[in-house]
Amino acid sequence: MGKILVAGQIYLDSSLLVDRFPIPYVPVNYAKFGMNIDLGGSAFFTAKALSSLGDNIDLLSVISNDYLGKVIRERLKYDLIYDKYLVNILKQTPTSLNMIDKIGNRQTYYDMKDVDDINYPIEYYEMAIKECSIAILENTKFCAPFLERSKRHKKMIFTNFLTFSEREEEKNVLFFENSNVVFILGKLLSGKIEDWIDKILNKYNVDIIIVDMEEKGAYLAVKKDNFVERFPFVKVRDIVDNIGSNEALLSCFTHYYNRYLDPCDAIKKAILFASYQRGEYGSTMGFLGERELNNLYATIYQQ
Repeated sequence: MGKILVAGQIYLDSSLLVDRFPIPYVPVNYAKFGMNIDLGGSAFFTAKALSSLGDNIDLLSVISNDYLGKVIRERLKYDLIYDKYLVNILKQTPTSLNMIDKIGNRQTYYDMKDVDDINYPIEYYEMAIKECSIAILENTKFCAPFLERSKRHKKMIFTNFLTFSEREEEKNVLFFENSNVVFILGKLLSGKIEDWIDKILNKYNVDIIIVDMEEKGAYLAVKKDNFVERFPFVKVRDIVDNIGSNEALLSCFTHYYNRYLDPCDAIKKAILFASYQRGEYGSTMGFLGERELNNLYATIYQQ
């Protein structure tokens, strides 16, 4: 099983628990143990989840050489994630703010600085991709040049569509044309999910599509088998937080598919993995190890 490359945005994320929305104006508030600062970003969540499953990964992203950038590097060391391909190229390190009320509603602000104005050094990507069997890329601007390089080295490309509008599909054509596996959130799609899957499979040379329906399970489509099915959600413990669960699903599917090339088995395990992760507050908490997940899978599916 080869190394996995993860490329995308990372940032420093602040979270604040609030009583309700809309938030009434009060000049000064106190939120005892209601504020938290941690590393955020889909690429980090994905790398963290893969690491918990025992995968050997390379994380590629962009930050600044400012104080927050140094904090991010120290946080990665804590999680034993190497920062070799983390490049100081931005004017400032990106940040985000999450406000969460008591019933789980969220309001999020992102400040990604000049991330859309830079080009990641392609020579670093060339070094990293040669050692990997799979590249997990976000559909962000600085990841687009990685598609052709990954194809040139005959690596599998898994694209995580963080943003998508069916009316602006042409903006993502390059990713669709070069991806082996497409991962997307169901809430980004309008209309019937099966119709969208059928359109993408017929229009592009995509092998597998996963549509994360969150608490409604996940769709899996496998082109060569003419297979499309929605796998149900399996609740393994009470849900307290959904942040990071999408990356948990993608990461676990990638882990098992990379090992056994069995998409149906991989998606069933991924649903359990993501379900368990939802039972703990914090996007980087609640990730099972491979042995724990295999035991849970045996328990659930042998009942």
